[in-house]
Amino acid sequence: MQRQYFLDGIRGWGSVAVLFYHVFCDGFPLNDFSHSYLHFMPFFNGTGAVMVFFIVSGFALAIPYFERNDSQFLKRIAVARYPRLMVPIFAISAVVHLAWALGLVAPPAERYDPFGNVFAVEPTLWHLLRFSLFDVFFNYSHPSSYAGPLWTMSVELLGSFLVLGAVALVPERLRFAGLLTLSLVLILFDSVYCLFIFGALIAHCWRERYDGEIARWAMILIVVFGLSSPFIFEYTLNRGTMMGMMCLTIACICVASVRSFFSSSLSTELGRISFPLYLVHGPVMMMIGAPLMSTYGNNYGFLVQMAVVAASITAAYAFIPINDVALIFSRATAGGSCERSRHCRDLKSRWGDKVAASCSVLRPISIGIAPRTTHDHPHIQVSTIRPRAIAHGPLVTRARRRASRRVRLRQGSTESLGAGLSASTRFAGGVFAQQPTFGRVDAPDYAAPRWSYFVYSHEQPQRV
Repeated sequence: MQRQYFLDGIRGWGSVAVLFYHVFCDGFPLNDFSHSYLHFMPFFNGTGAVMVFFIVSGFALAIPYFERNDSQFLKRIAVARYPRLMVPIFAISAVVHLAWALGLVAPPAERYDPFGNVFAVEPTLWHLLRFSLFDVFFNYSHPSSYAGPLWTMSVELLGSFLVLGAVALVPERLRFAGLLTLSLVLILFDSVYCLFIFGALIAHCWRERYDGEIARWAMILIVVFGLSSPFIFEYTLNRGTMMGMMCLTIACICVASVRSFFSSSLSTELGRISFPLYLVHGPVMMMIGAPLMSTYGNNYGFLVQMAVVAASITAAYAFIPINDVALIFSRATAGGSCERSRHCRDLKSRWGDKVAASCSVLRPISIGIAPRTTHDHPHIQVSTIRPRAIAHGPLVTRARRRASRRVRLRQGSTESLGAGLSASTRFAGGVFAQQPTFGRVDAPDYAAPRWSYFVYSHEQPQRV
């Protein structure tokens, strides 16, 4: 499945907005303007950023199922969701608990306001385990929390299961109408869970390429409403602000220039630390920022704010290994395995040990949507892709970005696979051709107007 890098970028900048809101507007404001008005600005709108998180979560959870249409894959996502969230939460809670045991966290009554309302209990080991494994998801309370931003985790977990259940139960032919109806019903009741369903709806529209059908004037109205919603509606989780953040998310995904910004190197790097940054900035503010602000806030308040921002980003990078462990543990819990291992086993069953032994250099590159196989040549994995998407460089040049590589593909023959493999893609002694190739599938069992492409490389992909 092609990774949507702009989702990482949106998460990254959203985490920065939450950090800026808590540092400059809520935790350590220097004046009344910062406290009362600065949060109307997009990069200081922490509440709006949290809403966007929920929408992006719905998108990210639904799009793999829409592309694979595999109920077993959906079950694996559901099984992996709890450990994916629990492991980092336990880690950051353990860090705060250890800091308290070492005397690095002041008693609630002695802390800089408003940090006396968070972690206002005498923690024990039992409290650490109970909070990290259960209370943070099912019985959250602010005074017993190890970090204030963890209030969203219960919403995230329940919203994730709501999305997975909705996309599994709504038939494909009724998917647009069903998800839209459910989202509208939830928003009428001011339910924050409408954001998750709306994210799944955007994923469906993205999958079906409806985003290209939005008129320019309509997109301008969507952007204007999204940016002005904090000024129009009360600064809380209400239907007005939720609709505004829905509009902003549509613009971030559907406007090519904005999507390109969120797919940039800076944005994706912020996306890499987005969840760690969200988790660690609260404890950093409480343990480092609050004492510094109490001592130096009157004369060096802005420098203290910048020091907290820098310390939070540094701590987020230090927390990345924990986040990676959570990913590995969640996938292992769900029974997942690496794509190359599955591919090697598949090759061995079809072509024997000779081809399977070359899997160290044989790298399948998926560049499309809904992988499938042809009837005549089941060894060829085909990915459906729309013609418009071919012009998008990231679909090709970033196909192996997770391996720190970019691949360069040259266009090969467009002969129909139904009539046999083209000369550039035939096998020699059971070994794939040396050059990466594009091949177009015009077989009757593939419905127009989609084009299906496959690409395999027997050599190491070229660096660009």
